[in-house]
Amino acid sequence: MWSEVDLRWGVTDEEKAEGKVLPICPAEIRNCRPYFVGLVGERYGWVPERIDSVLVRAQPWLGVHLEKSVTELEILRGVLNGD
Repeated sequence: MWSEVDLRWGVTDEEKAEGKVLPICPAEIRNCRPYFVGLVGERYGWVPERIDSVLVRAQPWLGVHLEKSVTELEILRGVLNGD
């Protein structure tokens, strides 16, 4: 069985304002394991001004990708940084 997940649907404006996009999206990718298919268009995506230090401690791979867009982080997580 499979299902699709749009990593921007389901994230509310309130969650975005509270900086919860980065914790939510990798969790959804983890739920998709062992499969991940990323469809990417022409947009690079939103680059967060900062990534919460608690999140970086919980997911150390983020610490070396602080300047990347959320879209790129999702692809890195889904394809290259498997659990």
